[in-house]
Amino acid sequence: MNEYFSFVQARMEEAKSLFRNAETTQFIIVTIPTVMAAAESARLADALRKEGVPVQLMVINQVRQISSFYACFVPSQKL
Repeated sequence: MNEYFSFVQARMEEAKSLFRNAETTQFIIVTIPTVMAAAESARLADALRKEGVPVQLMVINQVRQISSFYACFVPSQKL
């Protein structure tokens, strides 16, 4: 049983390393244009960044045209 846990732990470390490698991995957050979804997506982006996961793009689905409504969801800084 100890051998199994060692195997799982090693695989988890490999995955963590892969997720944090900006040369091979990039997370793209996809959300919908609602206040709650945008707030949760921003929270997710912050949490991923704190863990060293590269996040540089957010896609907002279900947008038919750009309006001032969406300006409140698009930060002036790069994600």
